[in-house]
Amino acid sequence: MTDWREVRKIAPGVHVLTEAGRVHSYLVEGTQYAALIDSGTGIGNIRTQVEALTKQPVVVLNTHGHWDHIGGNHYFEQIGIHTAEADLLRKPRVTETAVQFLRSFQEEGDAAPADAGETDIEIAPVEPTFYLEQGQIIDLGGRQLQVWHTPGHSPGSVCFLDEEERQLFCGDTVYQGPPILLNLAGSDPQKMLDSYELLAEMAWDINLVLPGHGTTPTDGRLIHEAVDGLRRTLAGEAPMKKGISAHGAARIAAFDRFMFLLPPDWQPAEGEKQ
Repeated sequence: MTDWREVRKIAPGVHVLTEAGRVHSYLVEGTQYAALIDSGTGIGNIRTQVEALTKQPVVVLNTHGHWDHIGGNHYFEQIGIHTAEADLLRKPRVTETAVQFLRSFQEEGDAAPADAGETDIEIAPVEPTFYLEQGQIIDLGGRQLQVWHTPGHSPGSVCFLDEEERQLFCGDTVYQGPPILLNLAGSDPQKMLDSYELLAEMAWDINLVLPGHGTTPTDGRLIHEAVDGLRRTLAGEAPMKKGISAHGAARIAAFDRFMFLLPPDWQPAEGEKQ
């Protein structure tokens, strides 16, 4: 463990690297390759820690192109992402949220790595070396990850399924705890519901859900809960309230293990039923 990034082994061949207690990346090892699922904010050299965990060549698999999942990409040579978000690697956008992320950590009295800077985060642009598509198999040798395209949080969001080990690495598609953001540019609540319904078909067969934020690991039941919660939200059947997030005003629908943030002007198609 370091002050900035904690490393835990959570299953055979799987480590989670958690930055500042808030952002998860996963190292998944096969017999020939290792996959780093998301590379974090870029604060601190994640490659140093990855190379202490595996001797296999490492390929980066990005669940999507938001700043807190792609920041360490430039430390590696092989980088994959869905085509819908490839330009976010070439021209990464660091938002005010990134500044608030770093500032809040410092205000809590914790020490960020020296290369973090005092008030800003910079992400080096990179060129993807390959693209991820629905149904694609990433063969690590003795371990396979299948790509599931799950738009909603962002157009090119993907999950990675290890069917044999019954593990789902899901980025920001679903998680327990922090708000699930559907109020960003490029977010689409209806597409998120479609993605949840796709994932729900296999959710009972998933032992571990391994998300980009919040509690990890969690269980496949969370996906079923998310389907039901978002379906009720979009139908106007769930209580909602106004709120403010790091991304501005939002409408919030809260449930036992998660909450959704929608645009402030969002309304169900036929009006709310609250």
